[in-house]
Amino acid sequence: MNRIQALNSLQAYLSEDKEIIKIVNLCNLNPVDSSTSGWKEWQNEYAPYIKVQKNKKLATRLKEEDYFTPKKDLYAYSNLVDVAKISKKLLFTISKDCFCFLFWGKDDKLRFRRYLGDTYLNNPALFVPIEDIRILVKNEYIDGYTKIKLVNSGESGWVTSWPPKKEFYQELKKEIKKWNNQVESLIQECCVM
Repeated sequence: MNRIQALNSLQAYLSEDKEIIKIVNLCNLNPVDSSTSGWKEWQNEYAPYIKVQKNKKLATRLKEEDYFTPKKDLYAYSNLVDVAKISKKLLFTISKDCFCFLFWGKDDKLRFRRYLGDTYLNNPALFVPIEDIRILVKNEYIDGYTKIKLVNSGESGWVTSWPPKKEFYQELKKEIKKWNNQVESLIQECCVM
């Protein structure tokens, strides 16, 4: 089964899921080569993969491998600033001392970066729950920003066009009590009028 046939089978099986094909493409997923799984398992060059369950739910699984290989994405190991420069949308979340950035690149690939305290972490996009990726996809045409509630955690986040409008930074200043200096300077410096 080739990728197009697998995408058609996936969309037919999950006919109510309007975002699934976009999510598969943004995460650069391909069907696993196996006669038993066909279109039900999707993977990319990174560790997490998606499995379609019998109840039509999507489950993210981790492979026991290195998270990144720079084979297909030149920005796999890039820093936050470089990834921001090539992006057009952002899902931004804060959880305690963790600042998370899910960037939607101009090349239509998702890239996930985060600061845990002052430690910079570079993880595959599928570390973000599928339902939170779906929120970003549903806001594909946003001009400006909107506050959202994350599905799994119930915490708040924002989807914004990138570079963000100055109002986005002003709202964050009201909401965030303790900033990470690198995060604040990135958002502040990237804002457009």
